[in-house]
Amino acid sequence: MRAVFAQELCMPAQRVSLTTPTAASTPRPVADLRHFQCYHVKRARTRMPDLVVTDQFGTFTVDVKRPLRLCNPVDKNGEGIADPAAHLMCYAVRTRTRPVGTTVFIDNQFGNDDVRVGKPREICVPSTKRLP
Repeated sequence: MRAVFAQELCMPAQRVSLTTPTAASTPRPVADLRHFQCYHVKRARTRMPDLVVTDQFGTFTVDVKRPLRLCNPVDKNGEGIADPAAHLMCYAVRTRTRPVGTTVFIDNQFGNDDVRVGKPREICVPSTKRLP
């Protein structure tokens, strides 16, 4: 049997600002955002050209290149799992239309920080999972 190791833990950010640092806050549950633990995938072949995506940085076009990871919902520190059937599938993307070097101020359960964001490397979409 092969060992399976998680690659990432993804968690919601309470606030994200493009203009000012976020003030310290008490972590609060975000009903529609969840914690996920992500695992590398192999043998998947999905590709899709010219996917138009809009987020708070603007609208841009990406080419979906390959599946990267499957993210399962997790119970972090006894907070529970809001929806055990909610999963994410993340895909590598390539874009030529996204500006690089935007500073973003974030606030999450690990604290406040300011980060520099560049081109997107992946897109994650809600998915369902079936075990064989």
